[in-house]
Amino acid sequence: MDPSQATHLTPLALVIVVLSALFTLGAPRRSAVLPLLAVACYLPLGQAVVFLGLHFWLIRLLLAVCIGRVILRREYRGFSWTALDRAFLLWVAATLVCGILNRPTRAYFINRLGYVYNALAAYFFVRIVVRDWGDVVHSARFLALLMLPLAALMVVEKQTGQNVFSVFGGVPELTIERDGRLRCQGAFQHPILAGTFGATNLPILMGLWSQGARFRRRAGVGVLSAVVMIVTSASSGPLLVTLAALLGLMLWKQRRRLRVVRWGIVLAIAALAAVMKAPVWYVTAHLSKITGGTGWYRAWLIDTTLKHMREWWLCGTAHTADWGVFPVSKAGAVVDPDHIDITNQFVLEAITGGLLKLGLFVLIIVLAFRGIGRQMRPESASSIAHLRMLWSLGVALAAHCMAFLSVTYFDQVIVFWYWLLAVIASLTLCCRSTDTATESMLGRCSPK
Repeated sequence: MDPSQATHLTPLALVIVVLSALFTLGAPRRSAVLPLLAVACYLPLGQAVVFLGLHFWLIRLLLAVCIGRVILRREYRGFSWTALDRAFLLWVAATLVCGILNRPTRAYFINRLGYVYNALAAYFFVRIVVRDWGDVVHSARFLALLMLPLAALMVVEKQTGQNVFSVFGGVPELTIERDGRLRCQGAFQHPILAGTFGATNLPILMGLWSQGARFRRRAGVGVLSAVVMIVTSASSGPLLVTLAALLGLMLWKQRRRLRVVRWGIVLAIAALAAVMKAPVWYVTAHLSKITGGTGWYRAWLIDTTLKHMREWWLCGTAHTADWGVFPVSKAGAVVDPDHIDITNQFVLEAITGGLLKLGLFVLIIVLAFRGIGRQMRPESASSIAHLRMLWSLGVALAAHCMAFLSVTYFDQVIVFWYWLLAVIASLTLCCRSTDTATESMLGRCSPK
């Protein structure tokens, strides 16, 4: 029997998921999302129940419980659609349809169904149960608490060279080493993803710090934990994401001059393109000489993807192995005999769905930024603390975009990407409701 088709379930993992499911069903709406975040933090994708050849990872089983809760409690009532919701739904549809056209096989169809299920369940569950500012802050406080044990266990991994999460399967027992440095990964499938998890959540934790004195102790613990995860991952990608996040946070005082900042970035890119002999994305190759890593490969990947556009523009391509001769282990992504090492989320969107899926993915990001930008008007938030949290969410969104240039989200870290998008959509709707209520009140008070 093929080991990959056998159920792998440890008693500890089963207990964790059962307790998480019970908490999800019984918790108040505001806390219902917390077990999902905890399981995404601590359970690697090595625990699964296999039934009729289908893999039900434990996080998928928990997502089924999440859907059941929403249906049983009828929490879907009053749900209002946003432009971001519709774009996300179209992107999911493109993922499935283009996947079928790209690889018309039963195995890949099942793979795409699993991907679509994860995306829809995670995103819309968060959209339904996280509705306002209090819910977002509540989730951020819990996230800060979650990261402390995870960071501590990564320190243990750094000291011993052994990953304690290997008891669950899905991650190696012995820590990866490169250039004499141990690259810790915790419960994630790769050290880059572990470091990226810390780097992309760092702005959110800084936003929590700005919510007031009673949140600062928890926020400080979270920030310290995020930094530990970034350092122990020993990866250049998360380091660059962290630098980008810190730059974004420092631009807070320039928030009223974002148009100037955006045009400044465009002009800087244009200047680099004018003086560089190679395309501008080869800047990552020069940066990797300082930070280490495989920046040249990532730049080459973008370059060669554009050169082969006619192979993938319609609905993606099922074969990129002949695009280059680089070994899969060089950048450390998932082994796929049909593809070269895809270490760029935008490239992955292109080769799995063509221009349509790539365009919808970019549209999701644009709508998310636009939603935050519209809420940054002073009259759309009740306090400066809300504005700072909004800014932090926007910086976290930018940090994810930076991370997408150096890694694909091929494990449970993608849950936190869906969480962020859903939170932004919910706050956009919350802001819209507040504006409508304000206009209605002013209308009643105005003289006739």
